[in-house]
Amino acid sequence: MLSQYTYIICNAATDTGKKVADVLLAQNCHIILAGPTYAVLSAMEKELNESGEHSIDVALLEPDKEIDWQNLSDSLDSKLAGIIHIHELDVENPLFFDTSYEQFSSIIDDQLWGTYLSAKVITPLFEEHQAGMMLHLIEANNSSPYYSMITKALEALIQTIQKEIHHDNIHIKYIEVTSDSIENIMQTHVLK
Repeated sequence: MLSQYTYIICNAATDTGKKVADVLLAQNCHIILAGPTYAVLSAMEKELNESGEHSIDVALLEPDKEIDWQNLSDSLDSKLAGIIHIHELDVENPLFFDTSYEQFSSIIDDQLWGTYLSAKVITPLFEEHQAGMMLHLIEANNSSPYYSMITKALEALIQTIQKEIHHDNIHIKYIEVTSDSIENIMQTHVLK
């Protein structure tokens, strides 16, 4: 039964994150809304609970901070079924060569370093149970100059991480999504 499983939604305070949460809650899953702004996540938790009491927790998580991943891992008190990363590429400056070092580093840290750290810290929990899912949903956005770069880098990073996994029932993948495809993707890849 799905209610015994926990799913972490990283970067939950997005339109995609809310749709993912809605699908998981409809299946009576326990979810952890994770992200860098606790007040925003708490407001999201309150909004999700307006339709009835659900099993929801909130976790402060900056994706590029290993200590945040470790704290999240240490706080889990039920079987972790999966992590769903929401990747958004909302860059204020659309001109690639006008990007500062700080802006570029922030994008790389959020999108790639967070992917690496989550796999490093969380994968051992999956290996204990010999099963788990790390799903990376990247919002289809061809207008961002970073879109192609991040999707290709994310794909390469995930392939490298998969080589380190020692169990066939631990799945790591990324999928490009639109707002209309989220429910179908969740049903196909998560709630089998």
